[in-house]
Amino acid sequence: MKKIMCVLGFIFLVVETQAQVVINEVCYDTPYTESRTEWIELYNKSGADITLIGWYIKDDTSTDTIPSGTTISVGGFLVLAADRDSFLLYYPTVPPAVVVDMPSNTLGNGLTNTADMLQIFNGSGTKIDQMNWGTPNPAWTNYDATLWNPACPDVIEGHSLARSPNGADTDSPSDFADASSPTPGSSNTLTGIEEPTLSPSTWGRIKALYAVPPYKRIPIQN
Repeated sequence: MKKIMCVLGFIFLVVETQAQVVINEVCYDTPYTESRTEWIELYNKSGADITLIGWYIKDDTSTDTIPSGTTISVGGFLVLAADRDSFLLYYPTVPPAVVVDMPSNTLGNGLTNTADMLQIFNGSGTKIDQMNWGTPNPAWTNYDATLWNPACPDVIEGHSLARSPNGADTDSPSDFADASSPTPGSSNTLTGIEEPTLSPSTWGRIKALYAVPPYKRIPIQN
């Protein structure tokens, strides 16, 4: 019995450690040849190196296996690149050692700009993390009811969705922000995070809505 309990305890600790791997940043609308330069950044928040054996990712309709034996170091990052050579051509400052080439040369069936989902699973089929943007569609092959709705907002070309602060994980869309300066393979910072802005016309409507009317003299009856 003790042996069984020890084994179960070990398995629990392994799963708990693996659960500290998060989808940290996603760039699905790149300004380059899109299907070959899309990328996903994983971050290991745990206190141990994690080797990805049999891990895989899902988007809305497809499943891709991460090359077996890939390791994410303690506090380290791993970039899953649709095509490693194309990625390094356009992101030459990223250390090649943290970039993994996906066998299909795409991420899923090619990440959809307006709405898509990402889920990562370990070799036992346990879901480790997920995120999605735009409006989830029940018709997606890999749709499930745990997807966020409302989800992360879609970002414009050249921007990424990045956890802010780095590694934040409350299992909600608010963990992610619009980053105008993506940082594949390194820590997300507030630099380059887009804050919401209001146009002058919108400010005018708000002022008009909450404007206090001028005082009027009201005659006092004796």
